[in-house]
Amino acid sequence: MTNKLIKPSDVLADAQNETTINNIKVRKGTIAALIQNIQVLESNTLDEIQKISLLEGINALIPAVVAIGLNDCVSWKNPSIQDLFDKYNRKEVS
Repeated sequence: MTNKLIKPSDVLADAQNETTINNIKVRKGTIAALIQNIQVLESNTLDEIQKISLLEGINALIPAVVAIGLNDCVSWKNPSIQDLFDKYNRKEVS
């Protein structure tokens, strides 16, 4: 960890689309995709099959989000999302 400001380009160069953190491939756009998927989930316009599919997609993003460290800095206000992260973290500790 450094005491200086870290810019996005320090983490991922403009021409680079992914990096590996803790043996997890993290693609550029992962956080934006997660947030947009959560917003769609919260729109309440989904049928049950769409909701399940969306939750599976969100769940697939969790390893990258945890590798980045975002989950150490935020609590998710959506209980379904927080539950997915909690379940993932319990598996990581086991």
